[in-house]
Amino acid sequence: MSEQAVFPILETERLRLREIEQGDAEFLYQNFSKPEVTQYYGMEPFTDPEQGVRIAESFRNALAEKRGIRFAITLRETGEMIGTAGFNAWNPYHKRTEIGYELNPDHWGMGYVTEAIRAVVDYGFSTGMERIGAIITCDNPASQRAVEKNGFVREGVLRGYLQQGGTARDVYSYSLLASDTPR
Repeated sequence: MSEQAVFPILETERLRLREIEQGDAEFLYQNFSKPEVTQYYGMEPFTDPEQGVRIAESFRNALAEKRGIRFAITLRETGEMIGTAGFNAWNPYHKRTEIGYELNPDHWGMGYVTEAIRAVVDYGFSTGMERIGAIITCDNPASQRAVEKNGFVREGVLRGYLQQGGTARDVYSYSLLASDTPR
């Protein structure tokens, strides 16, 4: 990914992916306070609104700090924020990164994550990435389906990779290469 003067805006049929704003902190706090959201995220649910402010700042600073990019996922029709998606573990030298995302449970099962992943992946490859990985807990079939629908290949199991609630959890490692599908 190259540096950009203006934060990119990605649009799909139903979604607009935009820069996370400080005003999104309340949504982030509410969303990350839900155990059903954080159960696959490798972290405990938020308990303090200040955590929403801190994660909004972290997401906002990712691009400037050259460690990734995170988009607010919003509905095109209403502008309502429903989640986030983007890259972390960004390594421009090796042209690889990992995708991450979460969605408010009120919007699960509607194909929004699959649609957002496609937009973020296309953006990543358009900026020079050669490999995009995904790390997904083995007990999260919905997320596994979302990346598989986007062409990601399951490479294997990373045993005891994530700590959650004091328990080591296994994850599947997935990847998608720029050469896997014509873009």
